[in-house]
Amino acid sequence: MAPQGSTGRRLIQSLQAAQQYFERALAKDPGSIDARIGIAKVLVSCLLFGWSAPDQQDGSRAGELLLEAIEADPNRSIAYAYLGQLRRLQNRLSESRIALENAIAIDPNEVAAHSQLGWTLLFLGEPAAGLAAGADALWRSPHDPRIIGVHLQLAWCHLLLNQAAPAIDRLTRSIAGRPRYWVNHIALAAALGLTGDLEGAKAALAESLIMKPEVNSLAQFRACRPWGNAQHWALFEKTAAAGLRRAGFPDESPEPDRVLATMLFTDIVDSTRRAAEIGDRDWRLLLDRHDDAIRRELAQFRGREVKTLGDGFLATFDGPARAVRCAAAIINRMRPLGIAVRAGLHTGEVQIEHDEVCGIAVNIAARIAELAGGGEILVSGTVRDLVSGSGLGFDDRGDHALKGLPEPMRLYAAKV
Repeated sequence: MAPQGSTGRRLIQSLQAAQQYFERALAKDPGSIDARIGIAKVLVSCLLFGWSAPDQQDGSRAGELLLEAIEADPNRSIAYAYLGQLRRLQNRLSESRIALENAIAIDPNEVAAHSQLGWTLLFLGEPAAGLAAGADALWRSPHDPRIIGVHLQLAWCHLLLNQAAPAIDRLTRSIAGRPRYWVNHIALAAALGLTGDLEGAKAALAESLIMKPEVNSLAQFRACRPWGNAQHWALFEKTAAAGLRRAGFPDESPEPDRVLATMLFTDIVDSTRRAAEIGDRDWRLLLDRHDDAIRRELAQFRGREVKTLGDGFLATFDGPARAVRCAAAIINRMRPLGIAVRAGLHTGEVQIEHDEVCGIAVNIAARIAELAGGGEILVSGTVRDLVSGSGLGFDDRGDHALKGLPEPMRLYAAKV
């Protein structure tokens, strides 16, 4: 689960700072095993929180760094443990099992490896073996605060074994430690549904939907948590899915609303360097001023805040000209604060699901923002054409290849 709001922002900053530290260490000592493992740990954490895709650049680099560390020192159990976690997130479950078993063979007290092995065995369709691995992790480190995740892993193993009562017991403990994690609540809904407590199951399902509204069907659950082989999903269908259906959880999501909107992405340029210069406390205060200023401009130009993204915003508008002018106002408001903001805009049809927006148009706007420089507003040709006659001017920035699009797209910089 990716933490949201100020908690998520602090975690992002902490991970960025850690990665910078280990990157500098690796540049200073190219043979450093600790630096390789440290960078890989950060990258795997980003994958775990859904901030990057397991099979894309971060996943590939994490795997390369861990394999290099293992080649240099085959007795580093923690390197095998992180490799096992990475392979699980990539759904390469047999490789995950081998790596985690290697970690445990090197150091039987590597608690992280026992815990991760429990998840891997669960997704391999072996929940009984997953129970044993999770119990071993609890036995070896019963007071470690990180062990709370093992209760959730054990609960899912019990659930897939059709053992609702012990699953509920484990979930009660897991929720006490992580009350805002939606997977706890959807698992509890499934377990209560199996026992026939439909009122309790529906209440737990409602909690899950509040925390993760986009997971509103079994199909969306599988898309969000795709790990598992055929044997795992067959067990899931007989147990957890049956309990969730009893609670009224549908197999497919309802047809989403689609509207035409202009998406605005903003982002602080070189934020990591600036944060390092002024320190965490002053940076957090500056970010609060940044957020307040952006929200005032969004209100002024009738934009709708969708969500914050680390040190940036995603907002939608029903008029592209107002969106461009809002972006210009935001950039101007940031200059006295010493903050360089870039912005990207695109207009297209988007899906609206529980106050979230999604679709290719959102992805295009994000890619455009990534290409903008500090203090620059880049827009698609669609936006430029739609605001013709509004008095806004643009400079042609030429064609650019945007990830995920088959053809280059011509971009323009707003003259504001």
